[in-house]
Amino acid sequence: MVKTLKVKAPLGGWNTRDPVSSMEPGDAVSMVNLQIDTDGVSIRPGFTQFVQLMSVTSWVNSLISWKTQYGERLLAAAPNTASDHRLFDISAGTAVSVKTGFVGSKWRARAMSGRLGMVNGGDQPQELQYTPGSGVTIRDLAITGGSPNPEAFKIIHIHKSRSYFATGDEPGFWYSEVNALGGTLTYF
Repeated sequence: MVKTLKVKAPLGGWNTRDPVSSMEPGDAVSMVNLQIDTDGVSIRPGFTQFVQLMSVTSWVNSLISWKTQYGERLLAAAPNTASDHRLFDISAGTAVSVKTGFVGSKWRARAMSGRLGMVNGGDQPQELQYTPGSGVTIRDLAITGGSPNPEAFKIIHIHKSRSYFATGDEPGFWYSEVNALGGTLTYF
């Protein structure tokens, strides 16, 4: 026999802190396309297309918001083919290609001193800078020291004026000198 169970709307919001078994009945495990309003929970209405990526017929794997001293930039990364993933600056509502030929497009990014460091676990880490007139410029992030192959880095973090990198496959991590994005790394 099938029983119908009434579950309260998750007015407690999204709970990522507690294990599911310890959550209050009003907490949500996930809030995908849902929003809380005064009457309960409703489905997020529709969408508006912001930009059409050039020559990319696939989905966007990474959408990166980056606050620079000149304003906010919005970057998108998507696969063009299985071996050609691309990075675009879509800040103005049009897609401007920043770089093509990446192995992957699932980037993690962190900003430090006006620059953006990006890793994806398959490509050389990247360093981006933005200046009006020149736009977004990109280059390989310089990494030296006793680190593994920098393409293995899947995690980047900035804390206390240092950049930290990890593969996610081992218990250790690498950290930079003070006020350095990349550079000579030390293993911990």
